[in-house]
Amino acid sequence: MDDYGSAYSSLAMLRVLPLTTLKIDKAFIRDIDIEPHTATIVQGLIQTLNAMGVRVTAEGVERQEQSDISHDLGYDTAQGYLISRPMPPEEIGRH
Repeated sequence: MDDYGSAYSSLAMLRVLPLTTLKIDKAFIRDIDIEPHTATIVQGLIQTLNAMGVRVTAEGVERQEQSDISHDLGYDTAQGYLISRPMPPEEIGRH
């Protein structure tokens, strides 16, 4: 599931979808190093997902502080400009 935490995604969807990986929306990552409540919410969600055997990706990681906190909270993978700019599929193996 992509962009969890925005639009129509909800906790109810976690019960019915056979998820293996969930990507938490960048809106949560953007403020994770500034707003303590955001980190608390995300930490609870990650713990729940880990208990369900779901891998978690942090979307929109742009600053090292965001990456550090995301790692500390238990994300499995990260995605964002800090890691790499978007690129065509044929270039992925070259980097």
